[in-house]
Parts: sequence; C-alpha cells; structure tokens
Amino acid sequence: MRVTTAFNRLLLLGGASVIDVSFALQGVIVTVRLRRRRRVCSGCGQTGRHLQIHEHRVKRWRHLDLGASRCIIECELRRLRCPDCGVRYEGCRGRADSDSMCEVFILAPTDLLDDNAAAAQPAPAA
Repeated sequence: MRVTTAFNRLLLLGGASVIDVSFALQGVIVTVRLRRRRRVCSGCGQTGRHLQIHEHRVKRWRHLDLGASRCIIECELRRLRCPDCGVRYEGCRGRADSDSMCEVFILAPTDLLDDNAAAAQPAPAA
C-alpha cells in the first residue's frame, strides 16, 4: 500500500485527496488537493463561474496527532470574489472556521467528554 493511500484512509478527508506526505521537524505534513473543480463560496454556498478567482494560497491546519508527531494538513486554496460576500476562501470540507485547526481536532475533546459522561451515568433500574 502506498503512503498516500494509507493517509487517505487514515484521515478520511472528504472531498480531498492526499498527494504527498513528508516528515519534517514540525511533524507529518500531508499535502492534499481538492477533488472538485467547481468554485464554491464558503460564506453563502454560491457556485459557478461568476465567482472570480482572486488568488491561490497554500493554507495549513492541524489535524489530530499521529502518535508523538503532529499532523499538519496543507492545501492550496483559491480565494474567490463573491458578489455577496466579497473575497473569501473556497469551502473545504473538514476544515473548521478557524484557520489553524480541522473540525476533527476541535471536536475530539467534546466527543471524549460525551463518551465519559455516558459511561459515568448509572444504568436505569429495571
């Protein structure tokens, strides 16, 4: 199995494909590309060619750690000029509103708390 295939299955990034994996001092850097070609505004959800491409930028955000190493997702995103919202980054599934973390990284502690709370509740009396 190739490393990119393994990381595609491990990270479950819907709408994106892993194209490169590198190991650096910062941690594991996973480079992904979006599968869709259609332009989508992250603010209002409009799609189509009327959304002009303003520029391309490489953005990074943190995913859950892989053992002792940090996992950093890196993707080139388009900045689109939307008639309603102005200039915004295109929408990327799995990326949180925060520029530095992914949804999984943010939601993991709350999932753990929910699991612990459910385990701590006594079983209903029959």
